[in-house]
Amino acid sequence: MHHNYSNRLLLKIPVLVFLSLAFAFAFTPLHKYYFSFTEIRVDTKKATLNVSCKMFTDDLETSMSNIYGKKIVLADVKQHKEIQRLLDKYMAERFKISVAGKALKLVFIGYENEDDVIWCYLEVPKLTKKAPLTIMNSVLFELFPEQTNIIQVYWDEQNKSQKLVNPQKEAVFEF
Repeated sequence: MHHNYSNRLLLKIPVLVFLSLAFAFAFTPLHKYYFSFTEIRVDTKKATLNVSCKMFTDDLETSMSNIYGKKIVLADVKQHKEIQRLLDKYMAERFKISVAGKALKLVFIGYENEDDVIWCYLEVPKLTKKAPLTIMNSVLFELFPEQTNIIQVYWDEQNKSQKLVNPQKEAVFEF
């Protein structure tokens, strides 16, 4: 009889240890990473520059809600025009490109929801000069001191990348 009781107790110990660890980890905050990814494609034959910027939806909603003083829900299709206007404003203040020191006029094309991220699309329809690109990208810096913005630039057949860690907000690309 004593033998059966101790066998059952030995079988329960790993289960109890597992449940204790699971309970402990359930209430331990996990570290969250704060980053965005921006891809810039330059096609000199077409004289175009296209930008795709990917950010976590919840981070962007929190940031924009704080800045504009109202709850922003990026997936709200009823508010599409208002969200488009606010995203255009948000990006214009935090994302800029200059070529040889001359600021380019970025046109906000639109945005797209994809699972838990949002894509913002911008373009420069007439890029006429090949010179070093200076990119200022401070998206989400106002919300997260740990924010990292990764930039990948494709200039025709060449590509280069850099990462900006808050508060560093400018990167220069030479091709």
